[in-house]
Amino acid sequence: MIGNIRDRLLIVGNGGDCHVGSHFQEAAELLDLESKLVDIEQFRTSKWLMRIYWRILGRRDPRARYLKQTLLKACSNYRPACVLVTGRIPLSATTIRELKCHGATVVNFMTDDPWNPLYQSRWLMDSMRQYDIIFTPRHANIESFVQLGVHRVVFLPFAYSSRKHEVSWVRGMEEDLGDVLFVGGADADRVAYARAFLAAGFSLVLYGGLWDRYPDLRGSWRGIGTLDTIRQACLRSKVTLVLPRHANRDGHVMRSYESVASNACVLAEDTDDHREMFGDLRCDVMLFRGHDAMVQQARQLVQSKELRDLVRVKAFEKIVSKGGNAYTDRLNTMLDSFRGKTN
Repeated sequence: MIGNIRDRLLIVGNGGDCHVGSHFQEAAELLDLESKLVDIEQFRTSKWLMRIYWRILGRRDPRARYLKQTLLKACSNYRPACVLVTGRIPLSATTIRELKCHGATVVNFMTDDPWNPLYQSRWLMDSMRQYDIIFTPRHANIESFVQLGVHRVVFLPFAYSSRKHEVSWVRGMEEDLGDVLFVGGADADRVAYARAFLAAGFSLVLYGGLWDRYPDLRGSWRGIGTLDTIRQACLRSKVTLVLPRHANRDGHVMRSYESVASNACVLAEDTDDHREMFGDLRCDVMLFRGHDAMVQQARQLVQSKELRDLVRVKAFEKIVSKGGNAYTDRLNTMLDSFRGKTN
């Protein structure tokens, strides 16, 4: 398929190891598709200018003009069949229409909830109406997109990278890092969960942003963490906690799949999405509702290596070994939707 203009894919997103943009580029490579990534991180600007645009000019982004120029040039020279935008990339409605004029189908994998008060903006609402398809990993957004006037909405869960997240695990491996691992930002509701573990006497390891703002949690914080550090932390911790972002109305998050692929012993908040993922496994141990149940189930897992081994093996088998949950699978679903649109 390489060289076939009709199969060329232009991806717009963050190119770092932990970001969806790079995961889709890797998936395209594994599927033998010709692709290019426009890394939004190359359009750097000063923090004060970002604040002015965000706070005074209607939550806009000063990088939008440069990004528009880059994408229009790329579409003219590269002639992709599809432009895949990841998340809240600052593309105006006008820019999306102009990209379509080059013959490309323009779709978005909306990683965040656009109606989250942290992100909601007029330009974003206007631009979302222009996408040919919006893929969303949260059921709570589907009706909102329909009411907004989006042409087509498809539910598509997050996934894992077979190259970046999947690691082997051997029985008897040392779990010497701590009782409970959590990877993610310090949202207010997540802080309460972390404090519940400390109050119950668990050793806690935190990776992610803003945890150092809380004096009582600062001792558990290990920084942001590289991809390799996080993979190893999943193996070296007895339990890996998975919490959706409530402000995002999440049913699951990237870590839902990534943790399992990294052979973690997962303890996740009970949601419809997580029940769909783990429904025929040990939900009495793996899924919890509320702080008390979380602590009780974590204690069962910490005290029983046999139970932890069972959770690791069964979850990995269901999510990874049986297939269907890698970013290659998600990209195939996107391509099928796109080709169905154009046939």
